[in-house]
Amino acid sequence: MEEKNIQKGREHWQSVVFEGKEYPSIRSLAREYEFSYSRLSHYYARNHDIHLSMQRCLEEQGIEVSLWGKPYHGIADVAIQFGLKYTSLRTKAKSMGTLEKAVDVLLRTEPIRYEGRDYESLSELCSDNGVLQDNIYERLTYGLSLKEALTRPIKSNGNRKAVEFHGIEYPSHREACRAYGISERCIRELTKSNPIDFIESLQILVTLKEWANIPQEEPLNYIPACRVRGTNYKTMAGFLVSYGITGTTFYVYKSQHGYRNVFDALKEMQKETRKAYVLHERPVFYSELSKCYSSYQLKKMNLPSVLVPRYPTLQGVDFDTECYDLLEMYENLKEEITAPKEKIEWGMHLE
Repeated sequence: MEEKNIQKGREHWQSVVFEGKEYPSIRSLAREYEFSYSRLSHYYARNHDIHLSMQRCLEEQGIEVSLWGKPYHGIADVAIQFGLKYTSLRTKAKSMGTLEKAVDVLLRTEPIRYEGRDYESLSELCSDNGVLQDNIYERLTYGLSLKEALTRPIKSNGNRKAVEFHGIEYPSHREACRAYGISERCIRELTKSNPIDFIESLQILVTLKEWANIPQEEPLNYIPACRVRGTNYKTMAGFLVSYGITGTTFYVYKSQHGYRNVFDALKEMQKETRKAYVLHERPVFYSELSKCYSSYQLKKMNLPSVLVPRYPTLQGVDFDTECYDLLEMYENLKEEITAPKEKIEWGMHLE
């Protein structure tokens, strides 16, 4: 009996995985969601299912909150359902006054965990699932859960303003955006920060997708920094890291050599070489050799030298094929439209 109790106690210190995240113990999970450790450990000891145990704890709290008309078992339940950090949601809800505003802000700005995977924000989650971010927010306001919003469309009968674009009349601005797979939020950002209207903004983003060979049906929820072989990178730093290059190294090189285009700079970096010495049939740099040998020893060894790529991770990559600097394209399109000259006739008008 004593041995059984000892084993039972050890179970509570074993690591557990909840919503795709590993916790070193039941206690650490309970602490994060501010649950009673004794209650959570009690349920887990009985059913050995951490998700079921967390759900029982949520139900026993007896606290109900409403988010867009749908009831939840407290803020912790909302955090779990939307993949948000409980502490961040609780703090934001207190400072903003309403749970709706807090969830809205965190979905736009904070990382999200959905089905065991981490996303930088809701826009990344939407792009990965092939849906427009605007559609998700609309569905959430109808009381759908995050999972339902990603998979279940709804029909909206909201305010409509007919618009004609490329000779086709759409019943609303939103429908025109949906037809081209463009987030209405991107349009709002453009018109907010630039002296252009809806049609001009839509034309910029439609042209951007065409130039970068982005399929019309692929949602554009944000302006990526670049697109390489069908993959969008939200930031240039994220793209560079995938090739083992730091942002500082790249931008210093780009600035010193006067390159405007990202991929022109990367192609030149591919050509860069540095001197190495052959030791035991492999190239070794002088900085590494000097840690093991003195200058006199190296001179006496008289190792043969060879030129090797300065940036080996860039070798073999074709930066001429399906590589697009979207930020440069985007800025060029804006300059073309906002230039102080006679406006370009796009052949479209509002009604």
